Amino acid sequence: MTKNEFLKELEKKLKDLSAADMKKSVEFYSEMLDDLMEDGISEEEAIESLGNIDDIAQQIKSNQSFDVPQNTARKPAWFNIVIFLCAFPIWFALVAVYIALWAVLVSLYIADLALVFTGILGIAAFPFLLGSPASAFFTLGEAAAAIGLSVLLFFGLNILGKLYFKFTRWLLIKIQYFLTKEAA
Repeated sequence: MTKNEFLKELEKKLKDLSAADMKKSVEFYSEMLDDLMEDGISEEEAIESLGNIDDIAQQIKSNQSFDVPQNTARKPAWFNIVIFLCAFPIWFALVAVYIALWAVLVSLYIADLALVFTGILGIAAFPFLLGSPASAFFTLGEAAAAIGLSVLLFFGLNILGKLYFKFTRWLLIKIQYFLTKEAA
């Protein structure tokens, strides 16, 4: 089953929901499949990992909220502004920590690049140090170790970077959920 077939089948199973709820659910599963395929899973495996489409549709239907009457009291806009300002020390500190984590990752990539240049310069300096063979071979060994360490560090940083991106995606989804929940 392809992604499009899966999404069309899901739409059929959710036909008794409102158009907005059906669209929201289908978009959610479309994005989930895209994320799984971005992580290297094939389209068929991604669809299979979601489970039975009937179970998915049943779960979506059971999680749908009932329509809220239009007369419900809403909090005034100034209330949200006051809450936003009162929570400033908390969310500002969290944003600062988040930015600092990204700065650490960028700094580690720069350090990795410096290790590569150190290795290249060590190899380039090898012929000029032949007057002292011990020093020349020591420099060559340092250069090889620097390049080897930079390769290992590069792969480790790529894994860490992927985790950061997944965390960022999760965080944005949670923020979007919170903001749409407040607006509703």
